[in-house]
Amino acid sequence: MDPVLAIRRTALEAQAELDRLYAAGAPTAGSALDQLGLRDGLAIVEDFLDHGEAGLALEHLLYMINEPSLQLSPQWRADVAQAARSLGLFHLVRGAIVSPPEDDPELIIPFSRIPMLLMFGPLGILVVVSVLINPAQWKDVPAWAYALLIGGPSLAIVGNIVLPHLSYLQLTPEGLLIKYPFGRRFYPWGEVQNFKVVDGPKTDFVSSGERIAFDFVKDSPRRTLPVKMGAALLGSDMRIMASYRMHPEDLVGVLNEWQQRYGIPIPQMIDPHHAIVQLSDK
Repeated sequence: MDPVLAIRRTALEAQAELDRLYAAGAPTAGSALDQLGLRDGLAIVEDFLDHGEAGLALEHLLYMINEPSLQLSPQWRADVAQAARSLGLFHLVRGAIVSPPEDDPELIIPFSRIPMLLMFGPLGILVVVSVLINPAQWKDVPAWAYALLIGGPSLAIVGNIVLPHLSYLQLTPEGLLIKYPFGRRFYPWGEVQNFKVVDGPKTDFVSSGERIAFDFVKDSPRRTLPVKMGAALLGSDMRIMASYRMHPEDLVGVLNEWQQRYGIPIPQMIDPHHAIVQLSDK
C-alpha cells in the first residue's frame, strides 16, 4: 500500500475518534486531550503530506494516537507499520504497533494482495493488449486456452477482493491464530518460539518467496514424528507463507515480541480448542 494512503486512512480514523472525545465535553486543563495539534491533527497531517513530508506526517499521526491513548481498530497497526517500513522509519513505530490497547489486546494482519497481483497481473495485461492489437487471432483459440488466459486474471481479481477477509493473522494474548480461506490453526504463545524469516523452496531460476518459520517448544504435543522429520529437513517445525500486509522482517519482530510478552509454560496454557471457540472470524 502507498504509505501516503496508509497514513491518511489512519489519520482519518484517529481524528474521528478525537472529535468524538471532544464532543463529550471540554477536556480538563493539562490533560492528554488538552494538547496542541490534536483538534486539528488531521489538517496538520494533510499539510505535511501535501508538501511531500510523509515522515513528519507519520510522526504527527503517532503523536495524535499515543498522546491521548486512542483506542482505534486493529487495522491501524498494520497500516502504520507498512507506511513506516516504506519510509525507512520503522524504528519510530515498533513500540506503537507491538503494544496493543490494554483493554482490547488484539492485532490483525490481513493477507497482502501484492503476491497475487505479481503472479497474474502481467498475464492479464498481456492478454488484454493482445486482444486489442490483433483480435482476429483470438477467433480460433481453443476453449481451454481461454479458460487459462482469462480465468487466471479473473481469479486474481476475485481473490484480491475476497482473500484479505478470509486469510489473516490474528494475535491475541492467548496465542496466534492463522486464518486460511478454508480453515484455521491456533498456536498458544507458550507453545511456539523462534520466529524467523527463511527462504522458500527454489530452483536455479525460480524462487517461491520468503516464509515465516517457527518452532514448537520441546515438550509440545505438536512435535509429532512427521513434524520432527520435517524440521530435520527444513530447519524449523512450521512454515507459513510471508504473504501478509507487513514486511516479513517486521512481522517476525512483532510475533517474537508478542510471544515474549504473553508466552507462559505449557502446563498453564489455555486449551487451544477452547481458545479457538472464543475467537470469531472477522
